[in-house]
Amino acid sequence: MKRYGRNTLVFAENNGNQGGFNVYLEFSGKREYIFTHRHNGAMYNMLKDGICIGDLKRGIRDMNLPLLSRNRISVFDTEQLWNSMRYLMVVIDEYIGYREECA
Repeated sequence: MKRYGRNTLVFAENNGNQGGFNVYLEFSGKREYIFTHRHNGAMYNMLKDGICIGDLKRGIRDMNLPLLSRNRISVFDTEQLWNSMRYLMVVIDEYIGYREECA
């Protein structure tokens, strides 16, 4: 994983009536569009107020989300959220690497 500045945040912004939300990185107050993600309520709730990349990386590694119930659906939802967050970090790593090469 790349090294990130302490003030680098990840934000999610609702995409209106279209199915999904936009993901942005904020570098010292300047937002840059990363990609549009299909609707995922748990992921959107984690990102809507902004989250530091360090917290996001720690959250992926130590993600023990409480299950709302003991059935298979909640286990699948937790695994899906974990996989979505891992994918988000891969995309962020690639974007940061590309940004460093161009600078």
